[in-house]
Amino acid sequence: MQCVSTISRALLRAATFAGLLLIAACERQTTAPISGVLFCGSGEYIMQISLDTGYVEPLKGLGDVRVRGLQPMANDEVLVLTEKLMNNRPVYRIGRFDTRRYDVDTVVEGSSAVFLRTPEHIVFDSGTQVRLVSTRPGDPDPGVTVFTHPFNRNVLMLPTGGSTLLYQIERNGERGVYRYEAEGHQFTAEPALTAACQLQDAVWIADDELLACRADTATASPYRLVHLDGRETRSLSIPGTAPMRAVAYAERAKSLVLTGAGRPEDAAGIWSFHLPTNQLTLISSGANLSGSCVHRELQAAG
Repeated sequence: MQCVSTISRALLRAATFAGLLLIAACERQTTAPISGVLFCGSGEYIMQISLDTGYVEPLKGLGDVRVRGLQPMANDEVLVLTEKLMNNRPVYRIGRFDTRRYDVDTVVEGSSAVFLRTPEHIVFDSGTQVRLVSTRPGDPDPGVTVFTHPFNRNVLMLPTGGSTLLYQIERNGERGVYRYEAEGHQFTAEPALTAACQLQDAVWIADDELLACRADTATASPYRLVHLDGRETRSLSIPGTAPMRAVAYAERAKSLVLTGAGRPEDAAGIWSFHLPTNQLTLISSGANLSGSCVHRELQAAG
């Protein structure tokens, strides 16, 4: 009988331990691990960062050309925003980088650009006008001028899906955020969104149709999640000794990817911030990223 009792207690302990493991496994599964790769600029290099391992790999050096940021495109390509000093004056160009072949082709001269998936056009700022042009090879469409502005007026743009983008520009001393619908060539002023958000270092969260943005980038006010009508859902409590800057969003992991210093003992690095749990996790330390980045999930082999 004592032997049976001992066996019963052992079985009970084993069952309890197995149950705890099952509960722990379920808890772990509620937070999807961040995965995929991040394409970013750092100095004159286009970099690739593996988000699950933190491995940083330079893919392409551009010599005396500085990479100012990257923007997503279709398939394996990304837009590359560059700057080069010529006769002591900056020259801004927009290129197309193939993430498979590591080729860079100059598309147009301009300071900023975004890609619209519908109808596969880029919108770029030439310095005096914002234009919409096709990216399809051999397309005879010469494109259209979206609007004009004073020379070198800073225009910030952020695509929000389909043929729609937000842009920010200063007119008559007042900053304004506007919505542009490319298919209908329609403009809408967004005063509530202007009051709630700066588009500098803002990130679009497509699955929830929210902006992660700051109300004031000059004072490094906290990031917040904001609807397109300007309604705030919540402020994000992202720790840091210096302002953390959002560079991308990993949709599957529901995480912002940020750069900056996380805690007093940390150097600058790349971090993930899980929106459902407010958990900040170091991905890679010591990286100095330029502008915006592009997140891509890796395709399964076969």
